[in-house]
Order: sequence, then structure tokens, then C-alpha cells
Amino acid sequence: FRHTLTRPTTDDQYYYYGLGEKTGPIDKKFRRYRMRNMDAMGYNAEHTDPLYKHIPFYITLRFDCAFGLFYDTTYDCTFD
Repeated sequence: FRHTLTRPTTDDQYYYYGLGEKTGPIDKKFRRYRMRNMDAMGYNAEHTDPLYKHIPFYITLRFDCAFGLFYDTTYDCTFD
């Protein structure tokens, strides 16, 4: 069993982008995303998750700084 916990803030000054092919808004805050490669036949453009490719990388942006985190894993995982 492996587990990594990163606690990003949900402050309105922070924005989160990335994670590969995902539906919904471009800012990934306030939603849970599953990271798993699969063929999503008949998907809903607002709610279906996961889609085809997952990339366990996201960028955090604030008005004065930005940084990215890459999780080097091929296992199924979840970002929320």
C-alpha cells in the first residue's frame, strides 16, 4: 500500500491546472479526479472522469508565483 498526501490550499487566490484529459472547468479546484487510462465511450463533457489519458502533473498558480508537481506513478490514483 502506497499513499502520498499533498495538502494544497483551497484559497480563492490559488488556481490548479493540468492532470491530462479531464472534463469540467479548466481550474481543477473543488473536484475529485481519478487518474486511470481508459476508453470513455459516450462521455458527459461536464462530469465524466477519467477520460483517455491521465498525466499526474498539475500546476498551481497564484498572482505572485507558480509551481508544478509531478507524481511519478503508473498506478491508479485520485486527486481531490
